Amino acid sequence: MSKRVPGSEAPEATHGFQFAMGINDEGKVCVDFMRPVRMVKMSPEQALNIAEGLVETAREAAAGIQIPTPTMLEKPPGMG
Repeated sequence: MSKRVPGSEAPEATHGFQFAMGINDEGKVCVDFMRPVRMVKMSPEQALNIAEGLVETAREAAAGIQIPTPTMLEKPPGMG
């Protein structure tokens, strides 16, 4: 698992932040922060890059798997 996502490195020289996004041997989408992380602050552009990377990786992991659509999911009790 070592797929790089654009924007996955902060431009700040003093507090650079890196992570890897990929699919593990069990077919799970994983994000490896490579160190303990308490909080991640990012620009809207960086957040969109991460979101797009997650969606792309999830689609790759789900290739050939039937994914439930909202109409296929059951509504929780009391949610008419």
